[in-house]
Amino acid sequence: MKRHIIFLLLFQAVIAFAQAQESPDIRIQIEGQPAGKAYLIGVFADQNYRADSAVVDANGQFIFNKNEPYKPGLYYVLFADNTNIQLLLDKDQRFSMRSKKVQLAEAMQVEGSLDNELLYKSIRYDGDFQRRYNTLNEEMKKLDAKSAAHADIKAQLAKLAADRKAYLEADFKQYGDTFYAAFKKPGKIPSSER
Repeated sequence: MKRHIIFLLLFQAVIAFAQAQESPDIRIQIEGQPAGKAYLIGVFADQNYRADSAVVDANGQFIFNKNEPYKPGLYYVLFADNTNIQLLLDKDQRFSMRSKKVQLAEAMQVEGSLDNELLYKSIRYDGDFQRRYNTLNEEMKKLDAKSAAHADIKAQLAKLAADRKAYLEADFKQYGDTFYAAFKKPGKIPSSER
């Protein structure tokens, strides 16, 4: 009798744990994406692995879902033309993403995943930072290193880098308990500082 009670308690614990782990339901629509396949590629250390695949319909819609959750980490959704989008997966794996093929990161809208909202906000910020930094850096290379214009651009570059650091620190302060912060903070990826 005692064994039966222990077995029943263990069985209930297993059921409760399984129910706490919700099945993933990641809905994505990419306007202008042709029908075909999309692959969910996981990243572990320096290795990539195919975690799942989905059929993209004629409207650019597809869903990644399965019975058990994906492992937490950085993932890419890879399309047949080798374009991709990034996503972070942690405990909450039920959300939607929507974008346009011609502006995958810039037009990305995320609903139901704070980690991915923050990721794309950061990707857009870093893209803008990189464009401005590169433009100024190219201008500076054309100038005499001893000129006032060179010193002015060098100061602008330093201010851009300081602004970026402040932006990240504010994000980490406000969202420090998120998977996004835990993931991005160690390497500050995607890094634009060189």
